[in-house]
Amino acid sequence: MRNETFGGIVTDSSRYPDGYYNEFRYNARQMTFRLLKKDPDLIVMEDDSDTSFVSFYNETL
Repeated sequence: MRNETFGGIVTDSSRYPDGYYNEFRYNARQMTFRLLKKDPDLIVMEDDSDTSFVSFYNETL
C-alpha cells in the first residue's frame, strides 16, 4: 500500500497536469514528507523500496 500510494512521489516519477506541475509536485512531496515524519514506520518496511523512502526523507529534511 505504501509503495502504491507514495512510491511515485518518492521516486519523482508521478505525472502531474501541464501548467500545474511545479505546484502539484511540491504539494505532493510536502504531504508525503509530513506523513512520513508523523509515522516513521512507513519509512522502513523491510522491502526493496526502503532506500528510496529513506533518501527522500533525508533529502527533504
